Amino acid sequence: MSSVYHNFFGIDIGKEEFFVNLYGCNKVNSFTNNNAGFVNFMEHYKQEIKDSFCVLENTGGYENELTKFLYNKGLAVHKADTRKSHYFIKSLGKKAKTDALDAKGLSAYAFERHRVLGLFSVDSEEVETLKLLNARRAELVDIRASEKNRKSSPNYKKMADSCDKIINCLSEEIKDLDNKINDLIQDNPELKEKSEVLQEIPGIGSVNSAKLIAILPELGKLDRKQIASLTGLAPMAKDSGKSIGYRMTRHGRKGIKALLCLAVMSAIRGTNNISEFYQKLINAGKKPMVAIIACARKMITVANAKIRDLIQKRGEIDNKLSIMN
Repeated sequence: MSSVYHNFFGIDIGKEEFFVNLYGCNKVNSFTNNNAGFVNFMEHYKQEIKDSFCVLENTGGYENELTKFLYNKGLAVHKADTRKSHYFIKSLGKKAKTDALDAKGLSAYAFERHRVLGLFSVDSEEVETLKLLNARRAELVDIRASEKNRKSSPNYKKMADSCDKIINCLSEEIKDLDNKINDLIQDNPELKEKSEVLQEIPGIGSVNSAKLIAILPELGKLDRKQIASLTGLAPMAKDSGKSIGYRMTRHGRKGIKALLCLAVMSAIRGTNNISEFYQKLINAGKKPMVAIIACARKMITVANAKIRDLIQKRGEIDNKLSIMN
């Protein structure tokens, strides 16, 4: 057992309740998914909870409050990638699926993998707000696109005025969200500096820089291979024996690959290092989509390097200020 953690908890989250299993115990307990349930959970495991490691899955946001509660109590918490934890549970030979079995599987996952799992940390209030604003903006953009598609449908010719009203309303709300996002970034020196640095990259404007800051807080904290893998832009090998498979990019955090590919398509219309790199790949016989993915990978690695340098610079300034004081 780990010299750091004495116990390992697997927590399966539902809308109304959550299920908890302590690794090594067969029993699974359930608690209501609210503050009262969180307190009951801590009381029930008050002997075991100290110096423990807890694993929860991403469950549509229903895990957020419990995750923050445990973090504020000083516990080590990991929000598991659902795909990885499910593969792990399947590797245990578990074919059935219930909330209790998932909790047991997650406790085993916590015990087996805790040495390599990253710990949850709370973002600043500004970054949390930025995430919410960007998420809401993305929802409204999708709804507006659907409404525009309806308007262009032959069946909706007589409903064009109704569609226009909804489209105009959504456009106004999106514009209002853009203003709120911009004001939030401009009022925060750190976010403003990050946004300005990202906008130095061709194809990345104010909207995309805000999205990257919100949904990719790891920027500047990982190496080039890790950031490419996290964003789903690292080509994956598929070789076996003498067979050499076609390299493909897969998985990655939702929305980032599409964002960067669109940014590349915008950048290659101009004259810059991204468009030059794209043309070089095309001249070498690469397919357009392959070239776009390669440019997107270059774009995110450059962004990662710029934010890393910015973080280091800010750290040096803070150290100098602390010495002076």
